Amino acid sequence: MVSQNLVGGQNSMNDNIVRFLKKRSAMLFVAVVFAGQFGLQVNLSAQSPEVGYVYPPFVQQGTPTSVRLGGYDFTPDLQIMVHSDVVSLAEVGPVGPFLIPPRPYWEGPRIFANALPIPREIGAVLSPDENCALGRVSWQVVNANGVSKRGLFYVSDMVEQVEARFRSQAMELGELPVAVSGKIRRLTEKDEYGFVATKTGEVSLQVFARRVGSDFYAAVQVYGPDDEKLIDEVDTEGRDLDVKFAVQKGERYRVVIHDSDFRGAAQFVYRLLLRHVATEPLELAAESNDQRRRLDGPSDRQKFTVKTGREYQVRAVSLAIGGDLDVALKVVDEEGKLIAENDDVTTESLDAEVRFVAKDDGELAAVVTGSSITSQVDGLFYELQVEELERGFELMTAPTAIAAVGEKASIAVTLIPTGGFGEEVQLKILGLPDGVTVEGEPVIAPGKKKGTIVLLIANNADVKGTVIQVVGLSTADAEKNLSALTVAASAVSGGSLVSRSKNENRSDNLVLGVTLKAPFKLHVVDKDRQRVVHRGTTYPAPLQVLRDDGYVGDVHIMMKSQQARHRMGIRGPIVDVESGVTDVFYPCFMPEWLATDRTSRMVVLGFGEVLDTQGQIRYVGVAADARITMILEGALLKVAPLQVELEAGPGQVVELPVKIVRSSKLQTAVTIDLELDDELAALLEYEPLKLGVNQTEGLLKVRCSNSPLLRGMIPFTVRATTRQFEKWPVKSVQDYNVFFSAN
Repeated sequence: MVSQNLVGGQNSMNDNIVRFLKKRSAMLFVAVVFAGQFGLQVNLSAQSPEVGYVYPPFVQQGTPTSVRLGGYDFTPDLQIMVHSDVVSLAEVGPVGPFLIPPRPYWEGPRIFANALPIPREIGAVLSPDENCALGRVSWQVVNANGVSKRGLFYVSDMVEQVEARFRSQAMELGELPVAVSGKIRRLTEKDEYGFVATKTGEVSLQVFARRVGSDFYAAVQVYGPDDEKLIDEVDTEGRDLDVKFAVQKGERYRVVIHDSDFRGAAQFVYRLLLRHVATEPLELAAESNDQRRRLDGPSDRQKFTVKTGREYQVRAVSLAIGGDLDVALKVVDEEGKLIAENDDVTTESLDAEVRFVAKDDGELAAVVTGSSITSQVDGLFYELQVEELERGFELMTAPTAIAAVGEKASIAVTLIPTGGFGEEVQLKILGLPDGVTVEGEPVIAPGKKKGTIVLLIANNADVKGTVIQVVGLSTADAEKNLSALTVAASAVSGGSLVSRSKNENRSDNLVLGVTLKAPFKLHVVDKDRQRVVHRGTTYPAPLQVLRDDGYVGDVHIMMKSQQARHRMGIRGPIVDVESGVTDVFYPCFMPEWLATDRTSRMVVLGFGEVLDTQGQIRYVGVAADARITMILEGALLKVAPLQVELEAGPGQVVELPVKIVRSSKLQTAVTIDLELDDELAALLEYEPLKLGVNQTEGLLKVRCSNSPLLRGMIPFTVRATTRQFEKWPVKSVQDYNVFFSAN
């Protein structure tokens, strides 16, 4: 709770601050993770952690929900912040493995596309209070390297389902209304859901993807009886889909969802909401000012009265109130002369807003034009909001401030005056932690719009994230009849990728992150050289850990979450470097399908163990001074297909004939087994096949369970593995299509 106990040392502030604080009820719950397993960008430090997603992204009011918190460049000392006083976070687990998308991969020009970041996940339980308000809740993470932007999840009053299907089979949803969350984990993946209509009418289908921070442009198809396609919509605008279709009682319908570009990765999370809708049309006011009006023609015109010297704000809003218009706004006088105009109030919001000072008494006209975003006829409405602005001001700043122990942090503050405000504004910070003080007495001078607060981070300051608030205070002037004003600065803190209003992603809870400097550097030996690597093998890249004098801590080297180009399965492990060790190899596995006409690269980070001011182990990161660059040539090991189309039935034994081809450079024994996802692996049993140095063929026998899930065409991925120089992994895979007929 932001209360007076967070403002120690501020007793000299006037009573306005106390009254200001009493009006606020923003609570921050903080959980700190110190996991046993080592886990792993607004940021002043390149290795700051970043949030990705919560899965499922909706949790039910009053119900503890197991979730996965996904993000990037996480460390074991991660501090997780949930910005709510009625949502608790518990049972926080260790950081999981890198979630590298499996096959298939892009081919052709797409292999040069930017790589998606590689997430890792932390398991936890989110518990919204039974009286928790419905809607958005933000969260973010902090560690000794910096502060992330904010992510989002939502609190719902519905029973929230999570996709549960065997491979690509459809999931039956049951009776509407229903909400279900899913993931598109790999390229070309489609998720399918089915339901039987319990009444005749219209069904609304809403996609929540970009609204929960998922960079996912949904494409949705809906099929009705006789597989008739009823809906085929693509979210080309990035606004999330909201469509309707007619249903008949007793008929079955299926919904298919995928990324519009057929991308896929663990961070592509979404939620579908299906429900019956009322058939009554929306009633809109025809001519009343400051109410919803339908935009039936190319433009709409509304008049309003102004007084000389007064400042006015005029807004034309549609998306913010549930409409479907991208509006533009002009304010003109009686002769048609332009006073002010605006299209999009921010780069994120498609509503319009202008501010101006009236030069004369009289009437002005607001001329609103607009176009439909998704062609919804019932969404062609807007509302005109006219407000005379009183004397006051707004303060804008950055959502985070980051500085290392013993250094300074600067917070730039921008003042936006309204109603003729022009006095001096004193700048204060509430909630500073011990060891952090403000340098001097920062102010924004009369008539100016910029100010800076400098924070001094003591050498004994705690390394953590703290919620702070920047507050501006103006002084009362009795002679001019000016009252004192207290205003909290706000910032665009991130979260939703679909802003329906300019304040949707704003918050006046800022986060100060106190960090540590990395006491070492990570050097790539021969960093300007391209290394020749065989496809399907591992390249041990030579690195050096260059420690500062006196630093003897362990260092952990791993992949950076953000890599260059499409990765196509390139990966590396976490390598632990003990105290005193300088030279180390980082093994980069290069899959057999990588192209030979382009370079492939790996970016690595080192996280060193450092004791903070409280004696706790922190993981301080630094990027290597260059990318590891490799050029590919032919593979040393291949699984050669003998018979890749087979038939079987549940409970039977499938015999997979396997042949391998080795290079003369690779005279080693090879293990043959299957590379399966968990759901398929649970239904199959087999003993790995060993092929000696002089063997090239064998028969892998796989016993299938009697599960009815084994039906239709199911690919089995046969894997051949060995080690080069008795150390570095070599691998080749081949898909065998096994058709399961019914018993």
